[in-house]
Amino acid sequence: MSTDESDVEVCWYQERQAFVIRKRVDTPWSVARNAPLARYVCLRAGTDLTESVVVPIPVRPQPVVSTEVTPINAPSVTRIILQIGYYEGDLPSMIWAAMEARNSGNEGQLLYFIESNERRRTTNDEVFFDVIPKEPIVRGERVLELTAEVQPLPYGTPDWRPPRFSSDLTACTRIEVSYQPSALDFFFPHADQQTVLTTAEREYLGALRSVTVKDRTALHAFKDDIGKATRQAIVVGESKACVDCYAGDIRISTLEVRRNSVITERKEPFYFSESRTERRPDLTRLMPQLQPLVLRVHCADNLRHLYTRFRWYDAFRIAPSPVVHGGTNSRYPASDRWCDDILDAYRRAAIEHLIREPFTCPVVGGDKACYAMNPDCTFESPADLVLLCESRAGWNQHGGPELFTFDNHDPKGGLVLLNDGTVKFIRTEEELKQLRWK
Repeated sequence: MSTDESDVEVCWYQERQAFVIRKRVDTPWSVARNAPLARYVCLRAGTDLTESVVVPIPVRPQPVVSTEVTPINAPSVTRIILQIGYYEGDLPSMIWAAMEARNSGNEGQLLYFIESNERRRTTNDEVFFDVIPKEPIVRGERVLELTAEVQPLPYGTPDWRPPRFSSDLTACTRIEVSYQPSALDFFFPHADQQTVLTTAEREYLGALRSVTVKDRTALHAFKDDIGKATRQAIVVGESKACVDCYAGDIRISTLEVRRNSVITERKEPFYFSESRTERRPDLTRLMPQLQPLVLRVHCADNLRHLYTRFRWYDAFRIAPSPVVHGGTNSRYPASDRWCDDILDAYRRAAIEHLIREPFTCPVVGGDKACYAMNPDCTFESPADLVLLCESRAGWNQHGGPELFTFDNHDPKGGLVLLNDGTVKFIRTEEELKQLRWK
C-alpha cells in the first residue's frame, strides 16, 4: 500500500508483541483517511522477485490504515513480522469485472481507476487501485508471512522526530554508479518494457554494471534530485544503484538509490513522496545514451494506455450501446474521428492535458497525435491485427502501413499496437510487411 509518505505500513501488533511490516490490503482499519493506493506486480510462473527491507533505528510505527503504536512501557522490539499480500490469477481482469459489476450505470470509479493507472503505471505487469475499508474491490487476498526474532531494537517514542535527509554534495566532481544486478534490470525491469528494445540494446544494458559521470550539468541535476528526499521511513525495494560521490580522488559519500527511496552510508533510509514522482532521482540523466530508449518505452506506455481506452470506449462514450462491456456489439470509435471520440469519452476522468498526453509520442512532443488507427481493426478483430501505428503528427489519422513512420525514434523505427494489447518496435520494411493489417 502506498500513501504520499510511505509504500509500506508498519504497526505494533499487540496480540503477538511484535512490529509488523506489511504490504497487503486485507487489514483492519482503525483510522479514517483518504484511501491509500495498492500496487501489485505480476509474478509469472517460474519467475521470482527479490526485495530487501531497510529499517531505520529506532524503529517506529509507519501507519497507513492503522493507528496502533508501541506501548510506552515496551523496552525494545525483539520480534518483527513481514507480511506480503498476493492474489492468484489475472488480478487486473478480476478488478475490471468487480468494478464493472459494482458500477453498473455509474462509470465514475472505473474512469478514476483508468486515469490513476495511466498516471502511475509504467508496465502491464503492475496494477494500482484504491484500498477501500470494509469494501475491498476484490476479495481472496492471500498473505505470505515471515516472523523473525531479532536482537533488541530501540523504538521511537511518540515525541521522537526522525531526522531529515541531509547530504552535502556541493564539492562532488565525479559520480560512480554501480547497478545491481544490471542497468537493464534497474531501468527496464519488466518484460513488456524489454520487448521494445532490440536484442543488441538488451545485451548491452544487461552487461552494463557501472558508469562514471563527470558532466557538471548531470551532477547538478542529481544533487538537486537527491535533496528532495522527504522523510525517514522503512523502505522496500527491488533493483538498486549504488552511487559513490567523489571530490577529486576523495570519496565523500555513498548512497543507495531505489525506485522511490535513497539510503545513506549510515543505512538511514529516506522516502520520496508518491505525490512528487517527478522529484525522484532520475539516474537516466547520468547516461545520455539511455534517453532514446527511455522515450521509446514511454511511447510504448502511451500505446498501452490508448489500448485500455479503446477497449472500454463503448462503455464510456456519450451514447453507449445497450450492451455490457465486451459484448458482441462492443465497438471502437470511428476511425475518421477516433482521437476526438476517445477524448470525449474520457474527458470526465481527468484534467485536459492528462487526457491528451497518451496521444503524443514523447520524442516528437507538441499537442498533435502521433498515432494512426487502422480502419480495418474492430473490437472483435484477430489479436494479431494492427490497431494503432506510429505516424507523423496529425489528428484523427487513419489508414494502413503507408502511414507508418520510422522517423520518430533513434535508432530509426516505430511502434505498433496489436489488437490484443501487444506493442512491437518495428525496425525494417521487411518487419513492417510481416504485420497483419486486414
